[in-house]
Amino acid sequence: MEKDLQQFDDIAAKLKSELSLQTDEEFYRNALKESNDIYEHLQKEYQKGLDEIELTEHDLNLLDIIKEHLSPSFWILNNLSDILYVDSSLASLQKNSNRFVDDFVKALCGDWWDCNENDCMPLYESNETGNEYDDNEGENDKDIESVIRTIETLQKGISEADKEAVLEELFLNQSHQNKIKIIRHILSSNKTEYTPFWNYILSNVWWDDELKPDLEKWWSSKEAASVVIERFPYDYVLEHQVELGQYDYCSVCNRLSKEKGFIIDKSRLNSFEYIIILANNHIHIDDEEADLLLFDGIMTWMHQIHNMINKDEAVNWKYYDRFAPHFNVQQDYQSLLLHWFNYKPSLYELPNTVRFAKDLCFTGNTNTVAKLIVWNQFLRSNLQSYSEENEEGTIKLERVAEELDDNIDRNWRRFIELAIETCPVEKATIENWFMPDKDD
Repeated sequence: MEKDLQQFDDIAAKLKSELSLQTDEEFYRNALKESNDIYEHLQKEYQKGLDEIELTEHDLNLLDIIKEHLSPSFWILNNLSDILYVDSSLASLQKNSNRFVDDFVKALCGDWWDCNENDCMPLYESNETGNEYDDNEGENDKDIESVIRTIETLQKGISEADKEAVLEELFLNQSHQNKIKIIRHILSSNKTEYTPFWNYILSNVWWDDELKPDLEKWWSSKEAASVVIERFPYDYVLEHQVELGQYDYCSVCNRLSKEKGFIIDKSRLNSFEYIIILANNHIHIDDEEADLLLFDGIMTWMHQIHNMINKDEAVNWKYYDRFAPHFNVQQDYQSLLLHWFNYKPSLYELPNTVRFAKDLCFTGNTNTVAKLIVWNQFLRSNLQSYSEENEEGTIKLERVAEELDDNIDRNWRRFIELAIETCPVEKATIENWFMPDKDD
């Protein structure tokens, strides 16, 4: 049997050589290299703005995710109904009228991101308004020592996942004065650990200016710089930016990035931190930098997976199927099967691509998002879903699962090869800009 198989392989190799036969991947790769028309077409398409390209339903799903993160000021400034758009998908609105999608995309490409601070709300809600929870005045004031002992026990005795939820509930159930006593004890005590949890509470959940003298005394030894940067007056942060930046440079940049003369040192940030600072502060960057920020991350992933494929390492492609239907009680298997039968890989499924695209909309860099969409449309148009492959054939039920997996694997491999050949930027060049990215 082995001899027969070897003879077959030898004959196939000889025929391939003599007749110049190629695998699909070899043919496609050579066709790309020989056809300047493809590259010229893509380059022309990359020059179009987001409001100039034809959007598919798949692209509208991407814009839906972006839409969910827009602040109320976006809808007000663009005279659009937030109730209409927030409660409906763009695909469903388009079925009623193209005008709804056209108006939204036109607004997204406008200058809403550059509005005056007095005219618009921040993209990410500020915590300067005060406490999120009501204080339980007059309750538990006699039990402060017991509460502190409980906090010490909790911080040492239970798992991290449970600890923070229990601690937060305990802290928020205290009276206002008890809360102040608890924070002062944690700041001044050598026994009770000041954990990152307390930074979260003071920066995002509860605060009182009465604690400023305590934080001013203890923030460096207790690693509470992020609270000072978030809660203290702007002038204090500006004056102490060097010291504070030694502990939390990202938060300093986020607070002071619009200060005249302030320069963001990218080498002290990772790319995630940098783009969040830009988005939070509506800072526009040039197209070249925006392109590199988005496409560098994509190409880094592409090359990592391509190397795995070359080493014959297994890749779980369904991990990247981020748009598959999710079920709660009643599982709609028909929808799931239709999804898999029509499935094609997408750039939107790659780690952090949607997040970066969203943030670039918040900086007014929608041209880069348009390039992403055009590129993704091109890549997907050169693939065949399982349904398309079997459009004229008969599908054997007992082989569906295996054939679906084969189709997904084959398409992802081709998708990656084609993406590496046609990336909108010639070479990723930002690797020396930033610190290595942290796990997200």
